[in-house]
Amino acid sequence: AVSLISAGILANFVLSSTLNPFYIIAAWGLLSVSSYGIAAIPKDRVSLGNSLKYAFMGGLSFQLLLLSFVLYYSGSVLGLPIVIGAALLVTAIGFKIGIVPFHMWLPDVYGTSDPIAVSVLSSLMKLGPIALLVNLFNVGLVYLTGYQKVALLTFLMLLAVLTMTWGNVTAAVQRDVQKMLAYSSISHIGFILMAISVIIASYIYGVSAALAYVALIIYLFSYSISKAGAFSYMKGFGNRSYESIKGAGRTYADVSGMFSVSLLNLLGLPPLLGFWAKLFVFMSAANPNIAIFYIGYIPWYALVGIINSVISAFYYVRVLQSLYTESKPNAVFEGLRLTIIISSTILIIGGIILPILFL
Repeated sequence: AVSLISAGILANFVLSSTLNPFYIIAAWGLLSVSSYGIAAIPKDRVSLGNSLKYAFMGGLSFQLLLLSFVLYYSGSVLGLPIVIGAALLVTAIGFKIGIVPFHMWLPDVYGTSDPIAVSVLSSLMKLGPIALLVNLFNVGLVYLTGYQKVALLTFLMLLAVLTMTWGNVTAAVQRDVQKMLAYSSISHIGFILMAISVIIASYIYGVSAALAYVALIIYLFSYSISKAGAFSYMKGFGNRSYESIKGAGRTYADVSGMFSVSLLNLLGLPPLLGFWAKLFVFMSAANPNIAIFYIGYIPWYALVGIINSVISAFYYVRVLQSLYTESKPNAVFEGLRLTIIISSTILIIGGIILPILFL
């Protein structure tokens, strides 16, 4: 497990720090193989099956990545091929991180695999591809015409809205807490895409992208820490339905309290770090100097994000209600407490320190 995670960290570092297509392809392959291995670590039938599903979708995304590079670096710098290459790049990364409609594998893998494996897959293994998307777009935009830039931005914005909305709606109807967390992971990718689209829009409209970059970095950090703590908590339960966790907040007060912090952070409740992450995303998406974010005087793009954030309160609060209902659940948190407590502590301290640094 340690070697697989180390390989994943190395692959993420390479993906986020190079634009060389050969290094990117090599790092992408390393990240993929390590991800499939992590998903299969428990070696039970479900985990092995999910690993195969993950590998199948990963193979498809790898082919799309190769095709996108053929077009991206083909030399047709002012023609249609680079636009198609950029779209294929988004699709390839969409399969990798769970952008709707390329998310088909994610609910099964995140919703039924071992929670510890999912805590790594849902956080650490997404960082490199997201950084790669931002870096390649920053370089590739100079080769596009004005119309092509706006078309690509519109495509990203539509994916962001679709991803956060679909993730929220499907998370709200789940009866299993781990599957709810799986679908909520999709919705958070939508918010991350919103921050990325603001960065791209800032370059197109010639305004500062500083706030959007800060929002993206904080959101990625906050999301990763929250998911690590939340999925680690679910490892303690054999059955992970809403019924099975009833009363856990009373019976296992320490870890359940820390788990609650992770949920509230994902919701974006102040003064936790997730609040500042979402606030900065919405502030950057309401930039009055970026016309495409507005309909008249209404910042529609930011409002879509705020509405989706409010919708997410339904299923996060539902979990909290179950936790503190009168019941006696059975759970074992041996070896999990430290991860859950540390992750929640980081979210609390980060939320307190961050405004001091920026205000």
